[in-house]
Amino acid sequence: MDLLNNFMDSESMFVGLNKGQVESVTLKPKDFELAKKISDKVTVKDDNQWEIYLNSLALIGLKKWIAQKNQKLAFDGSKSSLFSPDLKKEIDAVYKIKVEDFIFCIIPVDTFFDEEIIIPREVIYLPEYAAHFYVAIEVLEEQSQVLIRGFLRRDQLTQLVESKSNSQQSQQSQQFKIEQEGYELSLSQFKSDFNQLFRDLDFIEPRLIPMPELPKPIPVKKPIPQLYWFFY
Repeated sequence: MDLLNNFMDSESMFVGLNKGQVESVTLKPKDFELAKKISDKVTVKDDNQWEIYLNSLALIGLKKWIAQKNQKLAFDGSKSSLFSPDLKKEIDAVYKIKVEDFIFCIIPVDTFFDEEIIIPREVIYLPEYAAHFYVAIEVLEEQSQVLIRGFLRRDQLTQLVESKSNSQQSQQSQQFKIEQEGYELSLSQFKSDFNQLFRDLDFIEPRLIPMPELPKPIPVKKPIPQLYWFFY
């Protein structure tokens, strides 16, 4: 027990030392109750129930954090993947979160000491899952805290991924490698200037952030009616 307490105290210390890079939101008892209700309603595999619960807390934390920063921003998480999970893909992210006309995606971070996270391919390149902004979030359930670890705009993320994936030297680096389930990036590559995030929300339009396009339907050519001549 002492070892656990010492670990939690040391984690709190790291949070305090990284205020310039990490922002935190305090969770209240009602937030835990709501997260439990959400996870109980979602039908998932038993081994995913805890993940859904933590992702619910992350979504609640993101909403509270954005409200603290700017109460005028409209937040809608009711249509996010948390409430209609794609169980076939089991994507480790919470996507389709609306902030004004922007789409956000939560990338979960397991522990404060994790320096690398995997971003699923789907939330970058598939139109139905992609977002304008990606936010790395860690939930400290025992400490009633949600940590905002960093963010990336989609154009920044794709530029980072594509430039490094085209570089043989970077492919061999421990900081970046392509996994089967997605792209592994260092948290140090995420932006920590959160004021910039909210400036983007205030001053740019969603259309200025390139998004993957849905494939255009192939036009079906109507058969040319044949003219039949009947001679009597």
